[in-house]
Amino acid sequence: MPAIAFTADIWKSGARKYYISLSVHVFDDEFEVIPFVLSLRQLTGRHLAINVEAFIKYELNEKFQMMPNQRAGITTDCGSEMFAATAHGLFGPRHSCIAHVWNNVVKNDQVQSATSTIMVVKKRRIQPIYDEFLSEDNEPVIIQPETRSITLVGLLERVFNLLDRCRQLITDIRNIGVVQTYALVEIGKKGRGFTIDMDVRWNTTYQMIDRLLEHQNLVDVIVRRKFDGLTVCQTNRLKLVALNPDDWDVLRALHQVLTGFDVATTIVSASHYPTFFDSFWAITKLRQILISNADQSRYVEFLKTTVLDYLDMYIEKHLSKGQQEGMLIAAFLDPETHNDMSQDDFSKAMEIVKQKLEQMSTTTSSSSSTTTTTTTTTFSSLSLPTSQMTFSKKDAAKQRMNHLAGIGMNLSNDRSITAAVEISLFTNAIKTNQSFKEFWSTHNQSFPRLVTLVRRYSIVPATSVASESAFSVCGFIARKQRSSLSSRTLRQLLVLKYRKNLLKFKRQDQPSLLQDRLTQSLSFGITGSTAV
Repeated sequence: MPAIAFTADIWKSGARKYYISLSVHVFDDEFEVIPFVLSLRQLTGRHLAINVEAFIKYELNEKFQMMPNQRAGITTDCGSEMFAATAHGLFGPRHSCIAHVWNNVVKNDQVQSATSTIMVVKKRRIQPIYDEFLSEDNEPVIIQPETRSITLVGLLERVFNLLDRCRQLITDIRNIGVVQTYALVEIGKKGRGFTIDMDVRWNTTYQMIDRLLEHQNLVDVIVRRKFDGLTVCQTNRLKLVALNPDDWDVLRALHQVLTGFDVATTIVSASHYPTFFDSFWAITKLRQILISNADQSRYVEFLKTTVLDYLDMYIEKHLSKGQQEGMLIAAFLDPETHNDMSQDDFSKAMEIVKQKLEQMSTTTSSSSSTTTTTTTTTFSSLSLPTSQMTFSKKDAAKQRMNHLAGIGMNLSNDRSITAAVEISLFTNAIKTNQSFKEFWSTHNQSFPRLVTLVRRYSIVPATSVASESAFSVCGFIARKQRSSLSSRTLRQLLVLKYRKNLLKFKRQDQPSLLQDRLTQSLSFGITGSTAV
């Protein structure tokens, strides 16, 4: 059985029940990723690391009996309990979901933890500076921040407070009926309305800013328009969150910086389940975007510097050395990213691949002597009937001479190349416009050692989006109209949804133990608990 990669995550349903999901990713013979849900169970107790570990251990060791050398790795989010449950290596190397890492960069450091920096410097949270009285026309008098010199801490403070005001503005537009009605009419049925960012959703801060910038003229009209039926408090609150031209410039700068994260998250969370080489490519491009200084304002320059520092810090914090090496290997072996690697990354990847191939040669050398003895007798011409011989007299004579010399036919035809030669031939062959699937389907016999690395490292998912997708399906199935649906039935329905992918996994000449186990688990007579 080939190397298998996993993703795991925890989800809380609308009925406030916690479920844990375990999905599987494996290559077929044509190097197409086959994803499917291995298991979904309800967590009856607290979702602590010990319970999560017990669930995964039961599924892999007892139920499906997967060997340790088959486990290419498990991808999870950066939660403390999930990290503690999978970091020991029992389920293969543990890898961080790259989209969660980027979300932490944007949420915790660039946007929300800006206040932590302010707390260190000034020991208190800074609020927007307003005049304590309103002018005669009820317009708030705001001290213009552009008169101050821009510093890194000052800009982060301003971004944090500005986003707070944007959230309050959107909340007021939604909660005040007459304002909401006016906004809906102006936006229209096909337009995109306002949205507020959420900690648990990826790129929602970018989406909030994007909608505000799209409707900038509408926002300026709303905060200045005199609506009938508003109280004085509501009117003043709308005016106090009004955005001046410099505020809009800051939002545009933040939007420009966060655009790269939004596009990168789209790449690594697509429906085709991107893997290590996609995450490596996206991280590389993100760094290039943040380093670039073309056509940028003073705000963009400060924000890019800050985000780049936090990006490097979180990658170093959450991505292990093994994961970073795996990403380099996968990028090196993928024709879509191989030719786009920098010279430094290419040299590092080349060295790591050579080390991996040397380790493979060391582990297989001990068994070469036994296989030689076996194959010598197997392919001996003396054991074949005359009717099955397809050799000429010359070939038959050479074969018999080899046999008398103790050399098997397989050894005379199998002139294995060294690892260095295989890498050299690979670097020449990969200079092509073929996709990953096309290239390795064509050259899988030409590079037998590298194919082993491909099946182990290029299958590892970049994110836990497979589990997130399964939870979306669960949320639709276990909706309020089906509130009495049992966890056992929910699990069986979810496994059946991926039955088409499961059938691809079964080879015609070899029954799949994994499929047999999944089929047994769908039986209503199966023994054992459905929850952990």
